[in-house]
Amino acid sequence: KEYGWTLVSSERDFVEYSDIENLEIHTYLDQEEIQNFFSYEPSFVFHEDIDSAFSSGIALISWGDFRDDFELVIPMQDDTRLEKFRTPILYMRDDARPLENLGI
Repeated sequence: KEYGWTLVSSERDFVEYSDIENLEIHTYLDQEEIQNFFSYEPSFVFHEDIDSAFSSGIALISWGDFRDDFELVIPMQDDTRLEKFRTPILYMRDDARPLENLGI
């Protein structure tokens, strides 16, 4: 199942996409998988697992691994959020039935 990727940290933040190349990005994802995600290669630090990557700073994660304790680091370009970092997750009211019960 393909989810896409996003940046997270312990605090919600916005970052200019062009500034990402100057940041140290932590990840547990496969290097070959992510090499074409950015138009340049940020300074990646590879970890064995998601917890280690997350606890080390800004982390590139799969949307499928997103948890409630993560805060989004939102890349911006010309005052616009970059679409490739947006969530594929649908939101609904708390009292609504879960998506898996709807056959989605």
